[in-house]
Amino acid sequence: NQKSTSVPSGCTLRIEVLLPALILWTSDNWSTRHEDQTHPTAVGVHLLDISTANLAADTVIAFTFRWSSGNWEQTNFAVTVVPLSDVVST
Repeated sequence: NQKSTSVPSGCTLRIEVLLPALILWTSDNWSTRHEDQTHPTAVGVHLLDISTANLAADTVIAFTFRWSSGNWEQTNFAVTVVPLSDVVST
């Protein structure tokens, strides 16, 4: 329920869901796509980490879910990579 709209460049985008899911995601407007399975944790949350280390600022990471039931989330989510300097104050 804590939907972020941005992630600092060089940091990891962590997607957390309460059920197992296959995450389809892209960082190039669906020219290519990645399919990654979430990983369970001991506290009942399922995670997927997406590195932004090789992504330029203003890159949009778009993603959706296919739940273990086979149902699609029916929504695309988007998170923009922002310069770390935009997040860190001096």
